[in-house]
Amino acid sequence: MKKFSIALVVLVLVLSLSACLKSADAQNAEALIVAIGDVTLESESSIVAAENAVNALNNFEKAQVENLATLHNARQLYDDLVAKNKAEEERIATVKEAAAKIDAAIKAIGTVTLESGAKISAARNAYDAADKETREYVTALSTLKSAEATLSQLQADIVIELIDAIGKVTLNSGDSIKAAQQAYDSLSHDATSKVHNADLLRAAIVELNNLQKAEGKRLLNSMNANRDEVRSITFYYHKNFPYSSRGYWITDERSFVLPYIGMNDNNIWLRIVCNYTGSNWLFFEKITYHIDGENSYEFFDYFDVTRDNDSGDVWEYVDRLAEESEIELLWAIANSEKTIIRFEGDNKYRDFTVSEKDKEAIRQTLTAYEILKNK
Repeated sequence: MKKFSIALVVLVLVLSLSACLKSADAQNAEALIVAIGDVTLESESSIVAAENAVNALNNFEKAQVENLATLHNARQLYDDLVAKNKAEEERIATVKEAAAKIDAAIKAIGTVTLESGAKISAARNAYDAADKETREYVTALSTLKSAEATLSQLQADIVIELIDAIGKVTLNSGDSIKAAQQAYDSLSHDATSKVHNADLLRAAIVELNNLQKAEGKRLLNSMNANRDEVRSITFYYHKNFPYSSRGYWITDERSFVLPYIGMNDNNIWLRIVCNYTGSNWLFFEKITYHIDGENSYEFFDYFDVTRDNDSGDVWEYVDRLAEESEIELLWAIANSEKTIIRFEGDNKYRDFTVSEKDKEAIRQTLTAYEILKNK
């Protein structure tokens, strides 16, 4: 016990002696290092002060500084904090720049008109595509929302006017109802909620539908009907379609191009007859439609055409399902000022001018077909 006490006293004396041997500058450097404390972005001045104090020491004095490692660690930690802070500042600057571009797009909208849709959509798309942090820096969001609300009201007002313009529904109201419906369907959900007369549009559609159904039936009832009981099909021919009282159409009465309708319980379809009749064979393989100065053509293989003759008359015809392009052609004929149709073979051709009665027959047949097809 006595020996231990003596050793302790000796150790204290040695340490005291070592402290006494440190220079004042070394002791000051140690004190400055201790003063750094916890390293933050505000620690630069205290770190630099400690570093300057250490750098001013000679090698013997530096050896006396016992907390140099603490200084080195403080410097490393501070530099890391500065680098991370710079990276964060650059990232935030990028985010703010992106937000500023969105604000600029919103500002570019200016006074809202019906032509502002593209600019508003561009600004909205830019905002929606941005991440949450970028959106938080956008300052003009309320302006964008206001612009959207104003545009939707302007668009709704146009639709309201189109619906009011329909007026009393007749068979001629189709175009005005279609225009109003298309305009309404193009609106955003917010804009449709502002169309206070949307019920009038829905009622007009129902009324037109009822009128068209009645008109389709009326037109069919005015036509010659030929019932095929075996196939459960009824064919309808306009009154101007060359037709026999015995229930079939006539090939040797005159040349014509006319459609007719086929119906069963489930379907409706349109067929078209291109019929040439005369005293001489043409063996036509081409038809030219000269409609108000513009030509359209159809070509046929030899065996596409049915040919026959009787009592000095010949007839050649094609009876086929009408495709969409041919329906468009028939409408063009029906609405034309003048249409000349030419049946043409290798060496001969015959022309005829479509009469007003045939134009009306085409128009009414197409109308009945399109009405009933869509019901």
